[in-house]
Amino acid sequence: METPDNSKPLPSALDNVGFIGVFPKKRDTVIAEVLKRLLMRDRISSLDAVYEASTTRLAGVIYRLRKEYEWDIQGTDEQVATRDGRVTEVSRYWLTSALIEKANSQGAKAYCGEVERAREALRKAPETLRRKGGARE
Repeated sequence: METPDNSKPLPSALDNVGFIGVFPKKRDTVIAEVLKRLLMRDRISSLDAVYEASTTRLAGVIYRLRKEYEWDIQGTDEQVATRDGRVTEVSRYWLTSALIEKANSQGAKAYCGEVERAREALRKAPETLRRKGGARE
């Protein structure tokens, strides 16, 4: 029996050239909305997410997309000026162009369309359903 060569790291799914990440099954969620925006080449900050994806939990969404769905999301902290003159840091997230191109070749454009339609239907849900908690984040 041969001794295994431990000097080389074991291959992972991320080493697979064709691997892009997993598209979330539920299309009407905030997680799907954020992934759609990243696939559409948006560079998202937490403030963007409040207005564009209706969430104040962007860091948590990014964490789940990275860990549960295995997307290689890039991020950086940027300094921005506030209205009252202070400077603060915000995180901004994006996908690389190469990853987006791979994703597009594996159905990302269709996925983004499905997410857009599902989120639109959710926004049109009756007010009573939203009040009862039937609409999900």
